[in-house]
Amino acid sequence: MLITTVTAYGQKHQHNDHLFEMLEHYMEVKDALTEDDESEAREHLKNLSEEAKNNEEMKSHEDHAEMHAEHHGQMLEALGNAQSADNIDDFRSAFADISKHLAKAVENQDYEGGEELHLQYCPMANNNDGAHWLSRNEEIINPYMGEKMPSCGVQKEHVDY
Repeated sequence: MLITTVTAYGQKHQHNDHLFEMLEHYMEVKDALTEDDESEAREHLKNLSEEAKNNEEMKSHEDHAEMHAEHHGQMLEALGNAQSADNIDDFRSAFADISKHLAKAVENQDYEGGEELHLQYCPMANNNDGAHWLSRNEEIINPYMGEKMPSCGVQKEHVDY
């Protein structure tokens, strides 16, 4: 029994580390988008994509492998769409999907990163379809509207992880 507990803790710890790294790179992409800096956002997206593609924890989560595999595939697709985006608007559209899947991973994996995260929402993003994003700050600084409308959005949820 002790070995199972240690293994489960080890897996949880590894997965938390992976999600923490994903969040670090994600926040860098988000911050670049708030400043309309597509070039910087693309640079940080490379790191986010590498973490998603190459981290073994993403490929071997035993607790719920089937759901995880489907979710991981959707994340990789969203990352690929961002990488192949022709302009910042298309990049932001793909970022909305990245945000959706990362928020779901944080929730589904019971992330325990010891940090405060905020789920925020812009109703005008994606041609008024709306989109969420994660932030470490309660202040709204919108990655979809950038410098044009930086405070457009609302706080949807506040969670201490």
